[in-house]
Order: sequence, then structure tokens, then C-alpha cells
Amino acid sequence: MRIHTGERRYACTICSKRFTDGSTLRQHMTLHIGETKYACSICSKGFARADHLKSHMRIHTGERLYAHTICSKRCTQATNLMKHMTILTGERQYPCAICSKRCALANNLKKHMTLHTAWLYHLFRLTRLRDCSKSTPVYRLKSKISQNIVV
Repeated sequence: MRIHTGERRYACTICSKRFTDGSTLRQHMTLHIGETKYACSICSKGFARADHLKSHMRIHTGERLYAHTICSKRCTQATNLMKHMTILTGERQYPCAICSKRCALANNLKKHMTLHTAWLYHLFRLTRLRDCSKSTPVYRLKSKISQNIVV
């Protein structure tokens, strides 16, 4: 009955993801353990679950089961189709906390944030040097900052 009510009583102790039943939680826990019982016969990549290997194999076979009903784009995985559909809607639900940029996908925001963190990394690499001819400290960069980084 919990499936119909949407109640998710079982929570992962590692990532807090919630599940409707214990068997799905146990299946999920194999991802955190890092145990790889299933290996791809083409590239040797390991997987904890057989269904993940099956999904991965579509990359090698070129089989694209998931199709967009409007533009007919086909994808190997349902998550890739959902990402495609999110991008097409133009909705940008992931805002940057530093600037006003908004991203359609969480992963794109993560990539965008590297611009800010790279800038901060270089900013904090300033070295305090003492100029013997002056009484005030002089700050110099240990390495050059790319001119393309904008905050």
C-alpha cells in the first residue's frame, strides 16, 4: 500500500535517499559498498547491479530505447531523455549563489561553479612579500590568473 501512498519509510544511512520498501533500500546500498559483481565484456567497467550493466551495454550497442515524442531524439537511458526535455523547456531551476546565472541541470551548475572556485583559488594564492624599499607589504600572485575568468 505504501507504493500507492508515496510513503517512503526506509532511508539510506549514507545519502538519506528514501525508499518505499526494504528490498529497494538493500539494492541501493550495493552502490555505496562499491562491490562490482557485474563487468562489461567490452570495456571492463564494473557495476554493482545487473540492470546497471544492461543499461551501460546500450552505449556499446547503440540501442536507444527512449525517444522524445516531439523532436524524436533517442537516448540510451531514460535519465538522458529527461535531461534533454528539461533543456528544451528553457526552465533553469538551479541558480548560482554567487552570480545571477541559472542552469537547467544541476551538473551544469556544478561545472559553472568551478569558474568561481578557480578564481577564488588563485585569489588566495596571493603571496605577501615585503618590499625592502617600502614599509608597506606588497602582494604578488604566485601564478598568473587567466584573463577569461570573470566573477
